[in-house]
Amino acid sequence: MWRIDEQTGRMIPLLTVPGITESYNTPRQSLPLVYVQTGHTNAIRPATIQSGSMTGQVILPLVVDVQYEVDLDTLADWQYGEWVVANHELEMVWPEENK
Repeated sequence: MWRIDEQTGRMIPLLTVPGITESYNTPRQSLPLVYVQTGHTNAIRPATIQSGSMTGQVILPLVVDVQYEVDLDTLADWQYGEWVVANHELEMVWPEENK
């Protein structure tokens, strides 16, 4: 990911990785493991929200296997997600089946 320096108009990397020169040109397999926020579960104390934050200072992981996740950013993603559900390609819990 990149941003544009307002002073120079040049592209500058959003993040750098200590010890890796030009981390933006490094194969991702050589970079440290990273995680994406999925929104599966959020547990937030009311005081945290009242302080103006949605996360607070301590953020703990809940690592979700990729087989339980479909990333929906575009209409095509949504259509793919519907296909995945309709074709039982995702292991899901259906509330009507667990009464």
